[in-house]
Order: sequence, then structure tokens, then C-alpha cells
Amino acid sequence: KCSSCNNHYSPEAFMLNGKKYKTCATCLIKKAEKRARKKALPDNNNVNIPEVISLEDLSEYFAELTDNLENNMGLYFTVQVDIADMSILVN
Repeated sequence: KCSSCNNHYSPEAFMLNGKKYKTCATCLIKKAEKRARKKALPDNNNVNIPEVISLEDLSEYFAELTDNLENNMGLYFTVQVDIADMSILVN
């Protein structure tokens, strides 16, 4: 009996690449394909879009960031200062 799909198969159905499993080969292959598809998808949750902020607006920007935080949340950012433009790239 397959531990994934609960179907009854012959012992040969539980062999894959010379190893014996509790899950049938069909389910193992489907799981591997699903993991590969999921891994190939871009993770849109962690996309950081940099913002360009003038030096004059920097203190207001940080005050706004900290005001919008929940008590249990942390704040992480990187700052790149461009002296020629007198602007800051915050990521």
C-alpha cells in the first residue's frame, strides 16, 4: 500500500532507481516534479524595489518607516549614498 496515494500495488511499483520506498514510484516522481516546478517559480514576496530619496527627505523617510512598524517587527534596509546626485538609494 502506497503511503501517499493509499493504493495497493505490487512490490515492483515501490522500486525507484534500485531503492525500495514506502511510496510508489509514480507518487515519488509526481512529488519531485511538483518540487521542481515550485522551485522554478520566482518568489515575488521577496522582491525589493529600491527607492531614491533626497538627502533633505531622509529623516522624514526614516520616521515614516519606523512609525509604520508593528511592535514585534524588525527593520532591515541598505543605504547607498550618491554624493554626485545628493540622493540616497534605499533598499
